[in-house]
Amino acid sequence: AISNAAKNWIEKCILGTPTVEYASYYKSQSRYFSYIYATVKWSKVENATYYKVRITKADGTWKEYDTTYTAFYSTNIANGMDGATVRVRAYGDNDTFGCWSDDTNIVRFGY
Repeated sequence: AISNAAKNWIEKCILGTPTVEYASYYKSQSRYFSYIYATVKWSKVENATYYKVRITKADGTWKEYDTTYTAFYSTNIANGMDGATVRVRAYGDNDTFGCWSDDTNIVRFGY
């Protein structure tokens, strides 16, 4: 069973691995509200139809987002982005996929 599962994984893992070009977040806090957004950009993978973006916070919690673009932007990010990392994976037709990109630190954008 293990050999068959490994064979199926190898047959489906045929797409390239994206490379994260940059990952940053911005946080603005005032007396009445807090505003946080994150942006990530990565290289295009041939034959990919969509990508999964996984943001892992320093406390180990993570959340995944799907996108058809080679960039991701979200304002739906909670506090705790200091020390967070991101990785991206490509997916294609017929359940094909690639390996996860290397973890990339999300740096705080400042003026």
